[in-house]
Amino acid sequence: MVFDLGSHACRVGYSGEDSPKVVIQPVVGINKIDDYSSYYFSEVGLRYFKEGTKVHNVVGSNGASN
Repeated sequence: MVFDLGSHACRVGYSGEDSPKVVIQPVVGINKIDDYSSYYFSEVGLRYFKEGTKVHNVVGSNGASN
């Protein structure tokens, strides 16, 4: 297994193969309503607009962000 955690895309696959099996965007959406937080991952979770959601890149140019 090969994991390539880039700032533009996260790719996962098997070594020796021509292309990765999975490519996703490393983003998370955080929506805070009162004391409750909802987390939405990748483009699938962020497909539809949700009022008050802030989108963050999980992997920055210098590695994982806080």
